[in-house]
Parts: sequence; C-alpha cells; structure tokens
Amino acid sequence: MECDVVIVGSGAGGATMAAELAEAGVEVVVIEEGGYHPTESFRAESVRALRTLYRDGGGGMTVGRPSVLFAEGRCVGGSTVVNGGMSWRTPSRVLERWAAEEAVRAMSERDMEPYFARAEARHSVGLQDPETIGRDSELLKAGAEARGWAVVPNRRNQLHCAGTNSCLSGCPTGAKRSMLVTSVPRALALGARLFADCRVDRITRAGRTATGLVGHFRRPGSPRLTVRARTARSRRRRCWPGRGCGRRPGNSAATCPCTRTPTWSPSSTPTSPGGTAFTRPSKSASSCPRGSS
Repeated sequence: MECDVVIVGSGAGGATMAAELAEAGVEVVVIEEGGYHPTESFRAESVRALRTLYRDGGGGMTVGRPSVLFAEGRCVGGSTVVNGGMSWRTPSRVLERWAAEEAVRAMSERDMEPYFARAEARHSVGLQDPETIGRDSELLKAGAEARGWAVVPNRRNQLHCAGTNSCLSGCPTGAKRSMLVTSVPRALALGARLFADCRVDRITRAGRTATGLVGHFRRPGSPRLTVRARTARSRRRRCWPGRGCGRRPGNSAATCPCTRTPTWSPSSTPTSPGGTAFTRPSKSASSCPRGSS
C-alpha cells in the first residue's frame, strides 16, 4: 500500500504524530507490533497483562554500563497503556540541551508553553481527585513531611481516576487518558489507518533516504505488509541505535506498617499508585538512617 507517511509505533510519540499529521490532511499509516486491547478487556491480572500488554513480559534490558532493566508496553497505545500517567513538562535544562545539540530553534519554555498547554488539555493532565488517593499515599505523604521533605503532588493524564490501583495492567475505567483512548481514536477519526499485531522487518531505502517498510503480521499464516511512503525522509547524519534514549529512574519504598492498609476492592478505600505524592529531600533534610529505598 501507499501513503504519505508511515509511523512505527502507536505510543506517546507515534500516536501524537499520527493525529497531528492526519489533522493537517496527511495520509498516515501506523504500524503497531502489539495487539489492540480495548478498555473493557482490562483486568487486574498481572500475569495476563505482562503477556498481552508488555514487550518481553516487562523484562527488557538496556545494554551498557550499567545495564538497566525496564518495562515497555507493546500494544495499541504503547507504554501509555501500562504506566502511571505521570505528566511532567520537559525541564528547561533539557530543552536548552536539545536546542544546542540538535540545532532546533524556538525550544525555550516560553516557546513550548502553548504546545504543552494544548497537550495537557487534550489528555486531561491535572491533580487527582483527593477522595480517590488511597491510605498508602496518605501514609507516604505524612512520613515525608515528618522527615522534612518537600512534597509535590503528581500531575497525571487522568479524568476522575477511580483509584483502582490497576494502572500497570491497563486502566479498567478509561479514566487514564492513554493514547489508546485519546490520540489513537483521534487519528483514526481523521483518516489515519492502523495495523496492529504487525512487526516491522526492515526499512526500505533509496540510498540514504527512507522510502517505506516491509513487515509481517504476527498471527501464523497472515500475509506480509509492504508500505511505500510518498513523503520520503532523508537521514541527515548517522544515527546509532539508542542514541538520545532517556530513562526516568523510579524508586520504590518498602515498609513494615503498624496498621493494615488493604489493597483496592469495590468496598475498600482506594489505593492508587498514580496518586502517591512524589517526594524529594529538601536541602536541609537528612537522609533516612535505615537507608530504605
């Protein structure tokens, strides 16, 4: 088949690009290796989620010094389907580095403000409703304040989160505004085409110019797919795999609670990892004497 632009991946980057290009009248095809799993199919079953929604069962690893374990979504909507939805604006220091290293103009915080605001509005970025923030988060907040730490409430792409504690298994209510329920349907409504369960085997090229791709559907006996993009893109310089990849480290806390803090059930207090306050030590605070992490 032919199109103007072919995009590999339907996560935060791919789905956003597909929607924006489709809105501009560009004929877009999106190729997604993972399957399509609608909101109503999500269950609070970790093993099932690892098998159907994650790449390599959530056990990916970057090779380097040191090697880093990470989890990555493989489904329509990508990792936005299985993360906690934390939505922080790109720090000014990172924008400045991108502008300097990539020679991109108009990348200051002031320049990016209208784009950040538009993305936040489309994905319902804001603070979680207080009544759905669970007791676990309240205890974490109280402990941080007792240590003299600064407490910063999470901003998440969610609309009236129910606090089911199922972020990592796919949101069963659709309250988390992942690409699955925002940019993907927006792109499709604007004329984009999406092919799920399709793995890209190679990028076709004419010299140094990418012209399309060849892939195959993951179901046995399915046909191969060849896509030719009319809007070819030339590679301006050598790009090594992994160049520009960034990871946000996440710490966990283990406790021996004095009181029972139940996990979520329809009749219990909600406990939502996405509503947990993000904490950081203030300059005057000392570190934990037990070294908990």
